[in-house]
Order: sequence, then structure tokens, then C-alpha cells
Amino acid sequence: MKKLLAGATCAVIAATAMTGTAFARDLSGNEVVNALFGDDASSKVLSLEQDLKKTLKSVGFDLPVADDAAIWGLLKEEGYASYEDLEIAKDQSVFPEKVYYRDNNESFNSVYDYYLYEGSLYLRHRNSDDAWRAAPMTEELKGNVKCMSADTHGIYLVDEKNYVYTCFECLSDTSAWYWKTAVIGLMETQPFYQLRTSEQGQWALSVVDASYNVNYTDADGNQFTTGGSGCTNLYYINPEDNTEIIYGDPWLPGDESRAIASPVHGTFQVQTFSASCSELFVTNAYGDLYTRCYDFDLSGGDELFFDYTWNSNTEFTTLTEQFELVNQSTLPSEQWCQQPKIDGIITDRLTVVSNGEDASNYTLIVEGMKDGKTGYFYKQLYDGVNKQSAALGEAGTPAKNGSSAWKFQETGEPLQGNILKNSLKDTSTKDLTAETGYNFSGKLYNATMTVENFNYAASDQEATITVGDVTVPAKLFCEYGNLGTATSMVITRHSAGFTEDPRLYNAAIYLPDDSYDALMETEAGQEFLSEYMEDCNIRAIALVANTDTLAITDNGKLQGVVLVGTYNLDRVK
Repeated sequence: MKKLLAGATCAVIAATAMTGTAFARDLSGNEVVNALFGDDASSKVLSLEQDLKKTLKSVGFDLPVADDAAIWGLLKEEGYASYEDLEIAKDQSVFPEKVYYRDNNESFNSVYDYYLYEGSLYLRHRNSDDAWRAAPMTEELKGNVKCMSADTHGIYLVDEKNYVYTCFECLSDTSAWYWKTAVIGLMETQPFYQLRTSEQGQWALSVVDASYNVNYTDADGNQFTTGGSGCTNLYYINPEDNTEIIYGDPWLPGDESRAIASPVHGTFQVQTFSASCSELFVTNAYGDLYTRCYDFDLSGGDELFFDYTWNSNTEFTTLTEQFELVNQSTLPSEQWCQQPKIDGIITDRLTVVSNGEDASNYTLIVEGMKDGKTGYFYKQLYDGVNKQSAALGEAGTPAKNGSSAWKFQETGEPLQGNILKNSLKDTSTKDLTAETGYNFSGKLYNATMTVENFNYAASDQEATITVGDVTVPAKLFCEYGNLGTATSMVITRHSAGFTEDPRLYNAAIYLPDDSYDALMETEAGQEFLSEYMEDCNIRAIALVANTDTLAITDNGKLQGVVLVGTYNLDRVK
């Protein structure tokens, strides 16, 4: 049986146009679709989809393996069997006795264990003695799955052509599951998505589930709800530059314009990573481990549903009555937290697991060996870490003797990951790539501001402020996606990387206490602090950046997306 999904109208429009930029929100579900297409809406939409597939095939378009299934986000298949009625796998000996990791061949959530075997997905109840069963899947996809990723209520499967298939409601009985190929693009309107890399440890699904991950606590201790719909992200390491992790979201355009710079200001070479509920867990070739909680919502991108502030002392209040809930968060976004080194042999098989109600509660797992026994090292996210304030743009660092926070669990299973060149020594700065070389300088009120090695994907940039003869260090914080207003949110496609194509940032200039005090020593410095910084260490601005110029203005002086009263920092070559 087929049933229209809510949001099908915009998916039809987008599929017909072959673009991810058209968007609409279908708040009334099938009623709106039926109003547009009539009582036989389902058959008409299916006919549209089939006609489009024929057209694409006729011009040689490389469609997904399961292209004949009714999956593009327009329709969903109903009537899957309940868990108890699923077909039991004939040979139980090929399946693991226990699932310990969340990688691209096996995974788990709070309800199910998952395992890929011969191109098909199997499951059983988590940590049970149940027999492994064939998971509900589109028939065309069975036997054609290359890899997988799962988190809370979602599963992503990738076929031999690297096309992604999504399944949701996976915290429920399997009779409620449904599959489609719409992954990203505004409101999931892009009909299918092809990963650029599907190698082990190079990509991951992350799902913040509003019913499972009820709250989130930011780095300054502010607790807020995760919202009514949660947050879904597809992360993957840029196959051409392993210092970038690209991410997509069902509410964002289906391009590759959004990226997260790796640790050490985007010079740390990421070998593998894991993700869960927006928490990223990465390693280099030497066992240096970092974590960061980052997504579109937490990074200042969603001015529609979030109330952001650059002042960590802000007492949050709901600013709009348009929605029942406005989430609230302090900027800048959480920075990379360096985790303690592990005393033992470890591999690049990493796992981060969200533990439920508070989405900030995670367990880190690293496959390894201790005293000749195989298993995994594990700890809670902030055990053995000196946690710093996100409002200062600082990252957590390993505490003294932080390595003792890692515990070891023997499993006796053979190691599957690549063994890292690990030691207790901090090797996080080994084999770093070169900085960007994008340097900018220009007038800022009565001062000169200089930014060195601007990295478009990093949230913090090193800068200096010069007033008269006094030069002090400063920070330029920049969160991509808007200019600090809902009307300036980037909802259309943008080129990848840093180019002449302008990028919009919700940004701020920050002066550490020592820098602030040094400027107070001169009359010109006092004027800058009083008139421009408004007697604060941090000032919110709007930033438009490209390879030629950083354009800065007060984010309260915007006319739509047009900057007013702009200071230009020009490229210094």
C-alpha cells in the first residue's frame, strides 16, 4: 500500500525541476496534496514520478539502484511486517553475538542492533538473544547495499552507486518504518543524493530525536530543548581535503557549501570519525582525539527557530509567539575539545553514542588492545577534560592524568580498524597542513583590524586590533549561514569552498581581557572601546566574506541582506 508523505507537494515541484532550491512547508499534509491533485492524488503523484524517471533514463541519467521503487520522498511504502513477523535469517552464525560499535557495517540505537550482510540489512532487539531478522527494506535495494549508518530514529543505506536511502521511525516497531531517497535539499525536496565518499569511517548519519534527546546543555551550562522536530545531519570527510567535514541537513540546499574545519584551525588531518546527535568524534593517524558538537541549529544558522546571543550572561526569553517554542543558545558554537590520549594500542574504529534525555550526554568508544587482549576503550565525553567556556571561543583540553579516565572493556573480537601510531604524547600538531594564506586588513572605526589565515569553515579566526601605536590580539568569530537575522538566512545553493561567491556570517569581534585593558591605556583606545565596542569585550557584527574582502557592519544595521555602514578588510597578498 502507498501513502503520500506530508511535504509531497514541494517534493513533486523540486523533482520536476531537478533542483533542491524550491521550498514550501506542507503543514496540513495530505489535505493540501489532495486539494492540488484531487482525490486520486497518490496515483497522480506516482505517475509524475514515473514520467520523470523515464525522462532521466532517456538522457542517460545514472539513477539509484532501486530507481523503480516508489521512494523519492513522494510516496512511502506502508504495511511492513511487525518485528515479531520479520523473516529470521537462515544462518545465524554469520552475525555478531554483540554489537559494540556504530560504524558503516554495524550500528545500534536504544531499541535495535543493526548489521549488514551480503548487501542487506538485518536487525534484532538491542543487547538481546533474539535471532537476527531481515530488516524491512525496499525489494529493489535488497542485496545492493554497500554501507550504512544509523542514529536514534534514522538509518541511511548507501548502494553500489553511492546513492543514499533513508529510513525513519526506527525507534518504533518495524511496521512503522518507511524508506525514501530524499535526503537533503530544502525540506528534503532534492529527490536523491549521491555521496562523494562511502569508505569506512568517512561518513556518518547524526539524528537528534526530540522524543529521545529532549534537552541540550551548551558549553556555558544553558539548557534548552532540542525542539519539536530534532535535527538530522549527514556528515562526511571531504575526499579532496581531509581537514574539512562537509554536512547536509534536510532543511538546507543540497550542495556542498557547508563545512566544518578540523581541529587546529582546519589544519588537522582527519583519518576517521563518528557522529551521534550532532557530536563529532575524530582522530588523526596518531591517535589524537577531538570532539565537537556542531550542526546548523547550534552554529547560529537557524534564526527562524533559535534565539542566539553572543553574551554568555544573557537571560534567555522567548522573543516570538509565532512558534510554540523558540530554542536558545550562546554563540560562538562549541569549539573542538581535545580528548585525553589513550594508554594502549588503538585503531581508527571510533564510536560516539548519545545516551538519551540530555543530548549533551555522550559515551566515546575506541577499538583497541590492552595487555594483549582485544576490546575497546571508553569514557564519558568530558571525563578527564578541562572544559572551557564556549563564549570565549575556547576548547576543552585534557586534564592532568586525563588518560586515566579511559576504561577498557575486553571483547575478544579481532581488531577491524586500522591500527594508529598512538602514544601518550600529544601529537596533535604533527603533519598539520598549511594554513589558508587568506590575510585581510582594513579600517575598523578608528582602528585597523587584521585577520590572518581566514578559514571559511572555522568558527574562530585569529586577529589583531591596532589603535594608534597599540596592537592587541583579538578574535573574529564567524558562524556561516546568515547575517544575524532570519531574513538573511542562506536558503539557496552556494558554491563549495572559499571563492569569489560571498558568504554570509553571523559574527562577532572579541577582545580578551588583557587586550581590552591595554586599549584602555590610551585615549584613542578608550574611544574605540566606548564608541565601537560599546564598553564590552564582544560586539556582534554581520560579516560578508569572499576571497577579496571581509565586509563588516553592525548586524542591527541591515536592510534585508544589504550591509549598511560597512568597513572593508581587503585581501593582503
